[in-house]
Amino acid sequence: MASHWVLATLLLLPAVTGAGSKIRPTHVPGEVLLRFAHEEAERTLAPVVAAMGRAIAISRSGVRRLQLGPSTSVTEAISYLRSLNGVELAQPNYLYYPTALPNDPNIGDLWAAQNTGQTIDCSDFTVDPCFNYPDNNPPIQSGSDMGLEQAWEVQTDCRGVVVAVIDSGVDYAHADLAGAMWDGTPTYPNHGKDLYGDPSASPPRDEDNDPLPDLTTPEDDHGTHVAGILGAVGNNLAGTTGVCWNAEIMAVRAGGSVTGLNTLDVIASIEFAVDNGASLLNLSFGGELPFDTLFSNAI
Repeated sequence: MASHWVLATLLLLPAVTGAGSKIRPTHVPGEVLLRFAHEEAERTLAPVVAAMGRAIAISRSGVRRLQLGPSTSVTEAISYLRSLNGVELAQPNYLYYPTALPNDPNIGDLWAAQNTGQTIDCSDFTVDPCFNYPDNNPPIQSGSDMGLEQAWEVQTDCRGVVVAVIDSGVDYAHADLAGAMWDGTPTYPNHGKDLYGDPSASPPRDEDNDPLPDLTTPEDDHGTHVAGILGAVGNNLAGTTGVCWNAEIMAVRAGGSVTGLNTLDVIASIEFAVDNGASLLNLSFGGELPFDTLFSNAI
């Protein structure tokens, strides 16, 4: 069996967007993720689970999505399922949200890329890069950064290293990204896959082979921004420059900025990326959540 080594870049930050922001749900309502210890337990407990709701096999790791009836809460269902002999795991289908990013005009204030000791105008950012500490401005000292200029003297071309951006989707036709996308043709001609399914949408949304973001809110651009930081085409007199000037960005849409990215869709996205040759995974989302066993196991 072929093995895959994947470095996952995780940015798991609180899902609070600022003062007065709306508190967002931490899990998908009416759903529990379930895995049995063995096939015999699954057969024995099938009538019990059926009485609670509808169980659908989702992941190749044996995870079931249990859609509960209206009279059973997620907390009650998990507590009961965990008490049953033969149930290996029962947990909520957690929701994650893209972390905030500054607008492109402030790229010079991203001192982690190039720190010249510049003073940062923190008032222009949704998330304060000064971390509310005036003494942190300018940040640390000149030269405390990733050293990209020195790295670019050694190498700027990252073709052959496929980076999967698991996020809200990527605008793969963007002028600064079109030349830096993973070539998934002919199976995936749009440079990735959409694994986000939203049965509550009207009409219901199903996964497909087009990972473009919905762009119904400004935050839907999150995945495109992340892809740009990683691999926007460099030395082309346009836009910005990614850490790698020539990259192979695999776009994997696992959710939206408002609806979030749930555990199951993230797992499916990780499996897709690894199965299709991704060397790196970027997951720039988070939430105020307890430990997510299934997410951790997928990584």
